[in-house]
Amino acid sequence: MVISSYTWNLANQCFILAITVVMSVKCAEMKFKKTATHAILCTIGFVFLSAEGMMVRSHNNWLTRSLHPDTKVTLHFWLQLIGGLLGVAGTLQKSLPKEHHFRTWHGKLGLAACVFFVINCLSGALGLYSWGYRQYASLLVNDFIHNFLGLLTFVTAMLAQYSGYYTGFFNRNLKEHEAFFKYLTAAILLLTAWDPLMIFLGKLF
Repeated sequence: MVISSYTWNLANQCFILAITVVMSVKCAEMKFKKTATHAILCTIGFVFLSAEGMMVRSHNNWLTRSLHPDTKVTLHFWLQLIGGLLGVAGTLQKSLPKEHHFRTWHGKLGLAACVFFVINCLSGALGLYSWGYRQYASLLVNDFIHNFLGLLTFVTAMLAQYSGYYTGFFNRNLKEHEAFFKYLTAAILLLTAWDPLMIFLGKLF
C-alpha cells in the first residue's frame, strides 16, 4: 500500500508538534533556567517554525494548500525569519557565557546554522522586497541560490538539534526520552527536506 504525500505531511506535522510540546513541557519543569532556555528557543525556532516555514509552500501541506501563492511566500518568509531569530537567540544565550561552546560538534553546527540563516535571510528579503536586486539578479538565479541556502540552513540546524541529544544537559534531564527525540528529529529532517530537495534537484538538472 502506497502512503500518500498528504499522509506523510500530516505525520510530519504531528512529529514536529510532538517534539515541540515535549521539549516545552520539560523545559518549563526546569523553569527555563540556563540551558533549558537555549533548548526551547532552538527547538521552537529551528525545528518548529523553520520546518513549518519550509513546508508552507508545499502542495501536500493540508494546512496551507488553499492559500494564495503570494500569501504562502509571505508566510514562508516570516516563519523562517522569526524561527531563525529565535534559533540565533538561543545559540547566543548558550554560547556567550562560554568561550568553549563552539568547540563541540553541537556548538559548531549551531553556529554554522546561524551564519547560513543570516545569509539566506538576506537573500530571501532582497528577492522578496528589493526591485533593484531583482533587476540585478534574475529571479531564477536568486531562487536557485535561495533554495540551496534554505536547505543547507535547515539541514545544518536539524543536525545541530540532533547532536544536542548527546550533550550533558540532555543526558541529565531528558535521557528517558532519547529514542523519542532522535527518531522524530530524523524523521522531521527527512520529511521536511524531501520536497525542497526534489525542487532544487529539478532546477539543477
